[in-house]
Amino acid sequence: MAEGSTGIVNQREAARLECLRRLLVLDAPQDDRLDTIVSAAARGFGVKTALISLVDQHRQWFLARVGLSLTETSREMAFCDCTIRTSLPLIVENTLEDSRFAKNPLVTGAPHVRFYAGAPLIAEGRHRIGTLCIIDFEPRNFADAQISQLVGMAKLCMLEINRFANQRKLAQRLKEMKAG
Repeated sequence: MAEGSTGIVNQREAARLECLRRLLVLDAPQDDRLDTIVSAAARGFGVKTALISLVDQHRQWFLARVGLSLTETSREMAFCDCTIRTSLPLIVENTLEDSRFAKNPLVTGAPHVRFYAGAPLIAEGRHRIGTLCIIDFEPRNFADAQISQLVGMAKLCMLEINRFANQRKLAQRLKEMKAG
C-alpha cells in the first residue's frame, strides 16, 4: 500500500460510517416494505436466506432478513464487508472453494453458508453502506442475468431505505418540536 493511502482509506471509511449514521436506520424497527423486498429476493432467487445488511464499524446488522435468526454478526465474519469494498457485486458460488471464506465461522459452523451473492447498497451516490445479499446452504451457479437482477433489487432497497430514513428523521424532528 502506498504511503498515505491508509489515511485516504480511513477518511473514506469515516465518511461511509457518518453517512450510515445520518440515515438513522441502524437498530431501527422492522419495516414491512423492506421485509417484502428480502422475501421477494429469497423467493425469486430460490434461496433460503435474503438480507439487507448494514456494515457498521464493528458489526454487520440486518435491517431486514428472511431465513436467518441472527440479527447481526461481527464485521470480521461478514461476507458483506468484502462486498462493500467495491462497487461491484460479490458472487461466491461455493464458499468452501474460496480462500477468503473457506475458514469463516459462518461456513465451518452454523449456519454453514455455501453460497453468497451480494450487491452493494450505495447511499448519497458514493457510500457503500451495506448490501442486499442472498445466501444458501448448498453451492449454486449464478448467471449474469441474476447478477443484474440482484443489482436492480439493491437499488430498490436504497430507495426504500431512503424513504424509511426520511420517515424516521421527520418523526425525530416532530418529537423535537413538541419537546421544544
